[in-house]
Amino acid sequence: ARNLITRTWITPQQYTTPVEINIFGDKVAFLSFGNEFVGFSIQSPQIAKAFQEIFALAKSAGTPSTPPVSVSSSGRIPRHSFE
Repeated sequence: ARNLITRTWITPQQYTTPVEINIFGDKVAFLSFGNEFVGFSIQSPQIAKAFQEIFALAKSAGTPSTPPVSVSSSGRIPRHSFE
């Protein structure tokens, strides 16, 4: 069996929160390096898959597949017609 690692590096200006999230197998680990050092992990295939999909969506955010949706000051999302 091969262990594959994918790392994504971002600049400190893009992500200022001192928290690291790691996904490995069916586990998700959270590490906080702020004023206090805290870490915990969750073992759940569903949660690991959800974070994998969230990371994939965030990575592809630079190339949206649909036009962005704006929210009005009332908090309501206006209806749009996409062609």
